[in-house]
Amino acid sequence: MEQFLLLRILHDDGDADDLLQACATGKHLVAAKTWEEATTFLGRLKSWKEYLASIDNGSQHEGIFTVVRHYQLSTLQKAGDPIEYEEDPTQQKVIFTPRPVRKTNNPFASSNRPAPVTPTPGSRHQRKQDSASISDLDTAMGNLEMTTPDTTEAEARTPSPLEQISPAQDDNPNKEKAVEDEQIVNIALLIFLNAITVPYTKGTNEWSPYRCPFVVKDAGGNKVYEARVDGLLRDKATRTQTKALVEVKPHPRRDTTRMQEAAQMAAWISNYPPPGYEQDPKEVYKRLLVSQDKQMIYVSIASFDAEYVKYIQGKPTSTTSLLSMIEYGPFDVGIKRHMEALGFIMRSFSIQGEVL
Repeated sequence: MEQFLLLRILHDDGDADDLLQACATGKHLVAAKTWEEATTFLGRLKSWKEYLASIDNGSQHEGIFTVVRHYQLSTLQKAGDPIEYEEDPTQQKVIFTPRPVRKTNNPFASSNRPAPVTPTPGSRHQRKQDSASISDLDTAMGNLEMTTPDTTEAEARTPSPLEQISPAQDDNPNKEKAVEDEQIVNIALLIFLNAITVPYTKGTNEWSPYRCPFVVKDAGGNKVYEARVDGLLRDKATRTQTKALVEVKPHPRRDTTRMQEAAQMAAWISNYPPPGYEQDPKEVYKRLLVSQDKQMIYVSIASFDAEYVKYIQGKPTSTTSLLSMIEYGPFDVGIKRHMEALGFIMRSFSIQGEVL
């Protein structure tokens, strides 16, 4: 989609074990003290141990994780009960504002311009992009500004290593089997996140189902698009300080989901930039998005600098800055080792309230 090219997104991926090791070292993403507290606490918690055991043996258990497991099981596809899922166009979460129809000499708005190409996500071994690649991307995009495209007359404790789990492939006939309602997935994810966060900490953060809207505007103050999320991590007292985003889908992961999440992240940055970002142009900022597609959970880390903030806010910029989105996962709710590691990771992020 042409609008997403304007966001300057560089997508990359890593597996679940990459994120686990990055957090466990205490050098990146999570402070060593926070990681130690999270792993020690959950490691001693009886209800947590019973929950993990139930993933393998299906045993009944009591406590806060009973409801967590109930909804997680609802996200697993039941044999003989396939559900074909189609997106509801009335439930769009990212809505671009169309511009008035007008004639234009802008080559990027002409009827004979080449069709936009969706960038292909790179492997985790391609995270370091050289300057030539960035220059090529800049040339391909031309002098696009952060505005909606014109509508022309022609267009109106470290666990053991995690088991690798691959998302469904294009040739898999079960690829589009889905949970019957997206809210089931949303409940499953948010209850899990709150179960490992709220009852056992003195922290001030909570995972909320609030479908917060974020709006991106161009330099003239006109709305470019609005993005709504499925939930967020926020301060319990003020209910205003967003610290992470939540996005869910009832079906297996798609490239369109990645584009939507990138648009949501960009809108969050535009609405709520890092305090004092203009005073430290070389600082690299990070933000968190956690998503669940059917029974698979992903953790995405976004990285950006001050120049990207200016760009997404429609201000003049001196460099071609990108928003890097690294997607880690999947963590499968049906695999004990995955959920144990994810519990440590997300409790650490929840307590810390940010990505280092």
